[in-house]
Amino acid sequence: MMKKTKLANMPEFLEKLPKKLEIKPNEKRTIITDTLQHSDIYLKEKSTLIFATILKKGWSEFQEINFHCEGSESKVIFIALIHGKTKEKFPFKTASLHNAPKTKASFLIRGAMFDDSQVDYRGHIKIQSNAQFADSHLSHHSLMLSKNAKVTSLPSMEIKNNEVSAGHEATMGKTDKETLFYLTTRGIDEKEAESILIKSFLETDLKEIPDEEIRRTLSQELENSLKNR
Repeated sequence: MMKKTKLANMPEFLEKLPKKLEIKPNEKRTIITDTLQHSDIYLKEKSTLIFATILKKGWSEFQEINFHCEGSESKVIFIALIHGKTKEKFPFKTASLHNAPKTKASFLIRGAMFDDSQVDYRGHIKIQSNAQFADSHLSHHSLMLSKNAKVTSLPSMEIKNNEVSAGHEATMGKTDKETLFYLTTRGIDEKEAESILIKSFLETDLKEIPDEEIRRTLSQELENSLKNR
C-alpha cells in the first residue's frame, strides 16, 4: 500500500512565505504553500522555481507575490488551485518581472467556486528592454458552481522588447453536463461524479511538476477538500 504524505509534512512546504527569497544560480527548487503572503522572489541565472499552492481558506487584504527573473535562462512556474466555498475571498496579485535574456514564466491559476466565494486575481507581466527572448504567460480558468460565486481576472502587460513571447487567457464555465450524466449512468452518485470532474479540472496543470510524490500529494489534498465541501 502506497504511503500517503500530508501536505504540511512535505519538505517543500512553507507555512509562511518570507518577505524576500533568492533562488540561487543553477538551483532547482519547489515551494508548496496553502496560503499566500506578500513576497519578493529573485531568480538568478539558470535557476528554476516551481511554486504550487492549494488555496482553501481565504483572506481579506490583497497579497502580492513578485517574481524577479534577474538571471538569464531563469524560469518560474506558478500553479494555484483554488477551492472556494462559503464566503471565502482570495484577493491576490502576481508579477512576472523579466530583467534578463531567455527568462520564462508561466502562471497557471484554476478555481472551483462554490457558494458566495470570490477570487480577485491580478496578473502583471513586465519585460524590460534587455530581456530578449523572454517568454511569459498567464492563464486563469474557473468553474462557477454557484450563481453567487464571483471571479475577477485582470491581466496587464508592459513590454519593452519586440523579441519576446507574452500573453494571457481567462475562462469561466460549469461542469460538463454530458460527462456528468455519463458518470451517473455508470452507477456513480451525482455529487461524487461532480467531484471527479472538478478534481480533474483543477489538477490539469499538475503535470508541470516533475516530482511524482508532490503531484500525488497535491492531488490527494484536492480530493480530501472536495469531499468536505
